[in-house]
Amino acid sequence: MVDAAVELINDLGITGTTLREVGERAGYSRGLATYQYGSKNGLMRAVTKALAGLWLERLHAAMAERSAVEGLCGAIDAHYHFILEMPAQFRTLSILAFASIDPGSGIQSRVSEVQAKQRESVSRWVIKGQRDGSVNADLSPERFAEQFLATISGIGLQWLVNPDVDLLPMHEEFKRNTQIMLNPPGSGASPAIEVRG
Repeated sequence: MVDAAVELINDLGITGTTLREVGERAGYSRGLATYQYGSKNGLMRAVTKALAGLWLERLHAAMAERSAVEGLCGAIDAHYHFILEMPAQFRTLSILAFASIDPGSGIQSRVSEVQAKQRESVSRWVIKGQRDGSVNADLSPERFAEQFLATISGIGLQWLVNPDVDLLPMHEEFKRNTQIMLNPPGSGASPAIEVRG
């Protein structure tokens, strides 16, 4: 039923999506979505969890067994490909994330949890690089993680409001700036900015 909810949220938004329509779109009875999720907020929490899990799975795969700098650049690549390859899922996850600021949304804690996990993950990668000398020791892992995720969110928002925007140069420049920030002073490392598949 998550796929049906994704389609409806993309077509009608959260307000226009009902449990009955989700059940029908998924090919089940009208009441099954209510039985399974209990409420519309319950459904939105389930969709958020499923899509966040999908994104985090792709993110971890892109960063696995790499150096700190390569791993964080892999995360930028993963973001680029997530938008291009799963636009409906990316849009739905973004709609839910922005809607979570509404006190009545019922999903703020779930979105906050996902963002906290992302910040912790980025911070760990920075610390890993600082320990092996590949990342600037003066960089604050926490502040870098906040800025890194804010930039990713900003790139995504630009695409959401203007799908014709050219994502590739934005991601490539983000990778260049990320490498410049991470590289230790005087390392002479040359940024490799090509977005990889």
